[in-house]
Amino acid sequence: MAKALKNLIFKILLVDLWIGLWTTEKYQWKPHTTVEYPTEKLPIPERFRGRLIVDMSLCISCKICELACPTQVITVVKNPDKNIKEPLEFIIDYGRCSFCGLCVDPCPTNAIHHREEYELAAYTYDDLYHHKDRVGNKWAEIKQYR
Repeated sequence: MAKALKNLIFKILLVDLWIGLWTTEKYQWKPHTTVEYPTEKLPIPERFRGRLIVDMSLCISCKICELACPTQVITVVKNPDKNIKEPLEFIIDYGRCSFCGLCVDPCPTNAIHHREEYELAAYTYDDLYHHKDRVGNKWAEIKQYR
């Protein structure tokens, strides 16, 4: 009987509500540790691996990056003209990329690099499929990331 009476008094006085409000008030005035993402961003670590970019003037179509990629993200199409070293097509499929960096290390000319860009969300899968014009020099300056 005493327990039922105690529960009735707790419900009438809204004790659970007051406990919740007290907890909220207690933490309201403490400094926040949350980063307000769109307007505020955390500093990016030095060895961060973001979006891949390729310096097409350095690329010699050796296909080593394509062979090193464990998820077959990169596709390099060699130019049929043997005198032209630049690839005919260079495709990166970010829908499958794990940003492991295994394509960057074996490149003999250091033509491929990770950039500090990590906002790669897209509405369609086709937007994650980047061709030569979006991964090359026209898309981004890579000199500052070396």
